[in-house]
Amino acid sequence: MQPGLKWGRRVIAAAVVGLSIAVSGCGGGGGSGGGAGPSVRLDSPASIAAEVRQDANMPNVSLVGSLVGDISSLSGKTLYIVVEDPAQLFEADPFVTYASSTSLSINLIGRAMVVPGVRQGQMRVFACLDPACATQLSGSPMAVPYRVDVLPGLTLASSTLSVNTTFGNPEVQRTVTLGLPRDTISFAAVATSSGAIVASSAVNGSNGDVAIRIPPAPPGRHTETVRVVAVTADLAGQPGRTYEKFITIEHVVADDPSVNVVFSPAETVSNRVQGDILDKEERYTAVLRPGATLDLLGAEYLAAPAAAAGHVQVNAWWLVTQQSTSTCFNTISSSDCLPAGTYTARDRYRLTVNGVASEVTHPITLNIAP
Repeated sequence: MQPGLKWGRRVIAAAVVGLSIAVSGCGGGGGSGGGAGPSVRLDSPASIAAEVRQDANMPNVSLVGSLVGDISSLSGKTLYIVVEDPAQLFEADPFVTYASSTSLSINLIGRAMVVPGVRQGQMRVFACLDPACATQLSGSPMAVPYRVDVLPGLTLASSTLSVNTTFGNPEVQRTVTLGLPRDTISFAAVATSSGAIVASSAVNGSNGDVAIRIPPAPPGRHTETVRVVAVTADLAGQPGRTYEKFITIEHVVADDPSVNVVFSPAETVSNRVQGDILDKEERYTAVLRPGATLDLLGAEYLAAPAAAAGHVQVNAWWLVTQQSTSTCFNTISSSDCLPAGTYTARDRYRLTVNGVASEVTHPITLNIAP
């Protein structure tokens, strides 16, 4: 470094109307340039262009500049380098490194780009002999045009889904569409509470569709949540990102005093193929009015194809406690399986409300295709 010349840097708030300067500024642009000895120039970059994903950091940038001419007149003075950053692309703590007595680099640290959209304009770099930039070197300020595209992450038009039902109604199905980040490589959704079921999550062009089932619930207000995650590919040397959103489901259930229990689904239907020796789970739930109780009495078999008369499984194909269908007596050989056709049964329950007992049933149908 040239003896007697001091390099300095200061971060000061710029009085630029309508802009919030995060890195540094110069009191409305400072004084006029020229008339202060040698001139200054910005060697690189000529401009700044970047694509950044939402919530990712703006890539770091080094501004390289030089002093041109006889710098002896600056002996004993401090040179202040001030960067005006109207788009708040960089942190308010740049640091300077020196390549020689006349060359330096201003290293700008990128900020997190939280808001998607295009940021376009120009930064200005001032070389001043006082902190207020009342006196600038010739060539100051130096302009650096920039264009930064902040790509949106996972977007959700509304994070709350309102569902209004009446006790006794069947389950409700809703589909929520989210905007996917560019170059999404995986997309998934999972319910984080028991009162919602994610039926599917699928990519549909630039969108992601989440199909949600909301089963019956007791009278009152219920809040459920679904977590949605999208993972992106790398972008221009920046690592891929994982975006997360939560869908809140506000489920309000109006009371119907005539209803004491709701089965979901209202009927269990099991579709099987003849000769399939594996059991198949067919779960259903019973939602009770507060204070009511339900006791299982057992299964009652109702109808079967004539060809199944006398078969060992004709009155044993519904496994009550497992809530599964079993169409074959011998789990090793398909020769002991029920013939094709439609079979019906029902689960019988004792429902008790305010000390009064009654019987309710849940219908079950088994369809065996040839």
